[in-house]
Amino acid sequence: MHRWRVQDASTATVFDVLADADHYGKWWPQVRRVQRLSDDVGLVWVRSALPITLRLRLTRRVTDPDAGALAVAIAGDLRGWARWEVRDDPLTPGAVIADYRQQVAVIAPLLRRAAAYARPVVIANHHWMMRSGERGLRRRLRAP
Repeated sequence: MHRWRVQDASTATVFDVLADADHYGKWWPQVRRVQRLSDDVGLVWVRSALPITLRLRLTRRVTDPDAGALAVAIAGDLRGWARWEVRDDPLTPGAVIADYRQQVAVIAPLLRRAAAYARPVVIANHHWMMRSGERGLRRRLRAP
């Protein structure tokens, strides 16, 4: 799980930005391209520090602003699911928590080989990408 904490933004605003996957590339540098196929399906190309671009097909499963829940099914180079849970931070007034969870299996042959031989590097790459996304979200929320 990855926990992002942002200040001075409403839960609804954070939820709306995270729900708008079409514009992830504007604030999350590793999201290189998004192509919408339908209201609930899109293709996403992701590339972090490793020289591998993941092609993912995301299918919306849950969009529930009242519960702060977003979920997608993932297919393509990875297979599984991802979920955001957005809520007020009970310990810090004016802060919002966005918890990200995913469960995926590596399908892409090159990435599967890399993961088998360099698992710590692949994990570190994912963590770096998530930290970069959190910084990008904070910048996006500060923008006018």
